[in-house]
Amino acid sequence: MLLWKQAQGNRGRSLNAVEVLRRYSNRPDLLGPMLEVLSRIEDGDSEDEPGEVESREPGSVRPSDRLSEADVCRIVDRFRAGTPKHKLAAEFAMSLSTMKRLLRRYRS
Repeated sequence: MLLWKQAQGNRGRSLNAVEVLRRYSNRPDLLGPMLEVLSRIEDGDSEDEPGEVESREPGSVRPSDRLSEADVCRIVDRFRAGTPKHKLAAEFAMSLSTMKRLLRRYRS
């Protein structure tokens, strides 16, 4: 990969390819566009400016705007009953870190 070769020569100054992939792997909504951009870079495509890829689905990004109070209560109750955070995050279409942050607010 071109990015990997560039990262090997600049280890102290930039992220390496493994680090970039690790950071994007927790964001499935960004992984596809990132791989597309990497492919276009390797192919020498220069039709448009970098960074013009739409990274999020339209709609609110805040969980408080997407979830009702009843949804939040149901999430907290299911977590306290033993449902793993990653399953709740997948079911309610949010990242694991967002789910952890939401549950942290309702700790008691």
